Amino acid sequence: MSIRNLESLFRPTSIAVFGAATPSDGTAARVVRNLRASGFPGPVIPVSPDAAAMASAIAYPDAEHLPIPADLAVLCTPMEDVPRLVDGLGRRGTRAAIVLSGDRRLPEDAVTQQLKTAMLQAARPHLVRILGPASIGMMAPHHGVNASSTATVPSAGKIAFVTQSRALAAAVLDHANATGIGFSYFLSLGAAVDVDLGDVLDYLASDPATRAVLVHAEAIEHARKFMSSARAAARTKPVLMVKAGRRSNGAPDGSDVADLVADAAIRRAGMLRVRTIPELFDAVETLTFVQRVHGDRLAVIANGSGPGLMAADALDGAGGTPAVLADKTRQALTALTGHDRSRRNPIDILGDATPKRYGDALAAVLDDPGVDAAVLIHSPVGEGPGGDVAAATAETMKSRKKPVFACWLGQDHDDAVQRTLGEAGIPNYGSPEDAVRAFNHVADYWKNQETLMQTPGSAADGFVPDVDHAETIIRTALAAGRDRLTIREVTQVFRAYAIPVIDTLTAETPDEAARFGEALGLPVALKLVSPDIVHPTDIGGVAFDLDSPDDVRRSALAMQRRLQTLHPEARVEGFHVQEMVRRPEAIELVAGAFTDPVFGPVVLFGHGGAASGVIADRAVALPPLNMALATELVGRTRVARLLAGYHGRDPAYMADVHLTLVKLAHLMASIPAIRSLEINPLLADSRGVLAVDADMRIGPSDAVGAGHLAIKPYPKELEERATIDGRTVVLRPIRPEDEPEHRALLDQVTPDDMRFRFFTVMRRFEHAALARFTQIDYDREMAFIASGQDRHGSRETLGVVRAIADPGHERAEFAILVRSDMKGKGLGRTLMDKLIRYCRRTGVAELRGQVLIDNHAMRRLAERIGFAVTTSAEADVLDVSLSLKP
Repeated sequence: MSIRNLESLFRPTSIAVFGAATPSDGTAARVVRNLRASGFPGPVIPVSPDAAAMASAIAYPDAEHLPIPADLAVLCTPMEDVPRLVDGLGRRGTRAAIVLSGDRRLPEDAVTQQLKTAMLQAARPHLVRILGPASIGMMAPHHGVNASSTATVPSAGKIAFVTQSRALAAAVLDHANATGIGFSYFLSLGAAVDVDLGDVLDYLASDPATRAVLVHAEAIEHARKFMSSARAAARTKPVLMVKAGRRSNGAPDGSDVADLVADAAIRRAGMLRVRTIPELFDAVETLTFVQRVHGDRLAVIANGSGPGLMAADALDGAGGTPAVLADKTRQALTALTGHDRSRRNPIDILGDATPKRYGDALAAVLDDPGVDAAVLIHSPVGEGPGGDVAAATAETMKSRKKPVFACWLGQDHDDAVQRTLGEAGIPNYGSPEDAVRAFNHVADYWKNQETLMQTPGSAADGFVPDVDHAETIIRTALAAGRDRLTIREVTQVFRAYAIPVIDTLTAETPDEAARFGEALGLPVALKLVSPDIVHPTDIGGVAFDLDSPDDVRRSALAMQRRLQTLHPEARVEGFHVQEMVRRPEAIELVAGAFTDPVFGPVVLFGHGGAASGVIADRAVALPPLNMALATELVGRTRVARLLAGYHGRDPAYMADVHLTLVKLAHLMASIPAIRSLEINPLLADSRGVLAVDADMRIGPSDAVGAGHLAIKPYPKELEERATIDGRTVVLRPIRPEDEPEHRALLDQVTPDDMRFRFFTVMRRFEHAALARFTQIDYDREMAFIASGQDRHGSRETLGVVRAIADPGHERAEFAILVRSDMKGKGLGRTLMDKLIRYCRRTGVAELRGQVLIDNHAMRRLAERIGFAVTTSAEADVLDVSLSLKP
C-alpha cells in the first residue's frame, strides 16, 4: 500500500506517448492531441519507432532518444512491448506509466499473466507506478491533463471519479458534460495490476482539489488495503460507491451473499453505496447541501394527501422510519388547519395552505424532538404561490438546524424557487420519491460515518474466553483429518466463549439414542444426522417431547425407515439427542459466521428456523464487533421488530443477542482455522439466548494474529505498564471510549502547552474533533496514551503521543501532548520511547515532526532522543527527524 510516485501520475510535469506508426486517428495520436488540446503546460513527447511525427508533433524513435526524462508515459503499444518499455523508461527516470493496451474483460490466459508479471518486474527496480493495463487513461482538468484515449474532455470541478470499466467511463463523461458536472480527476483503473482502488483513495484523501470521491467498482480485492484506504479517505471527505455485480457468479443459486459482504464493507468504511451512476451524482450534490442529519425519523408535510402518500410509500419501500409526532405537535398542526388529517404523518396541511401556514407547520414539526428531518412538498394549488412558500420556508429555517428536503411540483419548480431554497441550504427535487431518496442518502451516509468511528477491540470488555481450550479442540480435530466438529465439540467451543448452548449428545444407533436420552433426563428431542439431508424436518427427521427410552428408540427407527424410503442413497451418521427446552415465546434466530474469499471472516445474523433460507432475512458485518456495531447489525433485519415485542409478547433480552454476536466475531477473529459456523436456531426471549443446534467447519490456516481480518482490531498486545513519578500508569493504544478522558486531558492543558501542540490557541473541542483523535485506524495511525487513576479511583489520561504513517509506512509524522502538571517527570520520554519502538517494529523508516521555536522543552527532549533538528521553511518552526533504519 503506497502513494509513492503517484504524484507523477496525477500531476506530471512532462508526458511521453508511445504508439505505433498508425494513421492520424490512431490511439497514440489521439492521446497526443488530447494533451495538447487540454492545455497541458509541460512537454508532450510522441514516441514511435517508424514515424517522424505524430499529431503534428515531432516523434522520437525510442525512450533512449527522448530529449528529457518523461515524468509520465502513456503506452498505446501491444502488451508484449510493455515490459521492455517500462524497464527502459524506468532507467531514464520515468516514475509513472498508463497502459492503455489490453482488455480486462478477456479470460486471463497464461501468456497475458506472464506479460503482466514481466511488466511489474520491470517496474519494481525503478519504482515505476503503472495504471492499467486496459485503462482508458487519466484526466486532471485542473492541471491541463487529458492523458486518455477518449475525445470527451471534462470540465474542472471538485469531484474525483474512479472506475474499473472503460465503457462506463466514456458514458459517465458524456453524462457529466451534458449536466455540467466537473471533475478534479477522472480515471479508469483497468486491470489494476499495480495502482488499485486503495492507492487512488489514499492519494485523493489528501488532495485539496477533491471535495468528494465517486467510485464505480465491479470487484474489490486486497480487503485489508481497501478497508484501510477507504476508511482513511472517508474520514476526510464523502466517498460514494456504485458496486456492480450484486449476484455472485460463483454461487450455484445466484446467491447475493457476496454482495451483502461488499455492502457491509462499504458501510463499515464510512462510505455511501448507491445503485446507479445518476444516483451517484445526485447523492453527492445532496451531501453538499445537507451537512448532517442526526437520525432517520422523517416527517412529510404536503398541501395535499396524494403527494404526501407518495413520499410515505417511498420511505416505507426503502425501509425508512416515519417520525411519530408528539401530542404537542399534533395539537399545533390541528390548530393550524382545523382538520384531523394534519395530525398524522404524512401531514396534510390542505390545499388552501398559505405561505404562513407552511412556515408555521414546518416550525412545529422541526421543533418536535421525535423528528430528525422533514420532506416539504408544495403543489401549485390553493393560496400559496411557490415563490412565497419558498420564502416562508427559508425564513423558518433561519433559526432551525434540522435538514429539510423540498419538492416543488409543477410550474413552481423554477429558478427563483431554486435560488431561494438553495440560499437557505434546502435542496429541491422534482418528485416526492426523489426527495425521500435524498433524505435516505444523507441518513445512511451519517449512519455509516458513525459506524466508521467504531474501532472495537477483538473482544468485549470484561469478556475473557478460554481461547486455548477452544484451539485445542480444533487442533485435535484437524490432526484427525476432519473438517467439521462434532456437536459435542461445538458445544465445548461455545462454552469456552460463554455462549449459552443446549446440551447435546450424538448417538450412532437407536439403542444408543435411547440410553443417551435417559442419561440427559427425559423428555428429550431427537434429530436425525445425515450429511445428505440439509433440513431433517423435511423428511420427518426431528421429534420432540420423547418421554421414555422406548419412545426415543421407536422415533429413531422410524426416522431411519423414512429416510431409506425417501432417499435410499442418503447416509445416516447417527442421532442428536438433546434436553427438551420449553421457551414458547422464544423467537428463532440464525447467528453465525463464514469466511469470505475477499474480506475474510464475516458475521451473519437473521431470522432462523427451518424456513430461514426461504425468508432470507439476514444481514452481515465484518469483525471485530462491539455492542454498538452488533446492535446496528441486528437493526438491519426484519426480525428485529419481532425481538422488540409484539401482540403482548415481552421483548427479547437484546443485550444477550448483541453480546452473542460480539462473541462469535471474537471467536472468528481469534481462531483463523474456523471456516464457518452456524447456530440455527438461536432462541431469544426475555430470558436471554440459547443455542439449540450448531455446526462448525474448520480447516488449516497460516494466518498470524489478526492478519485474516479485513479490519485490524484494537491491539491489546501493545499494552504495558510503566512507573512515572512513583505512580503506575498503563501505556496503551487509544480507544474510542477514551473520549471523555481525552476531553479532560485537553481541558487541563495550559494555553501555552496547547499552542505548542496545535500551533494555535485552541479552545473547546467538539465531539467530531475528539472522535478523530480517539477513533483511529490502527493500520494507518497509532496513538499511545498514558492512562492512570486519580485519587478517587477514576480513570484519567495523563498524556498522548501519536504517529500517522504515509500509506507506504515509509515516514510517519508524530505529535505529543503531556498534561501540564505532569511535565518534567519523564512521561514525555516514556511515551516517545514506546512510539519509537512501535514504529521500528512496523517498518517505518523515519519519524518526523515540527516544534515551535519557543518550545524549548520539546526541542531538548528531541535532541536527547537523537532527533536531527533543522530550520523549517515555516517561520518560527523547527523540523525534527529521526531515522529508524537498522
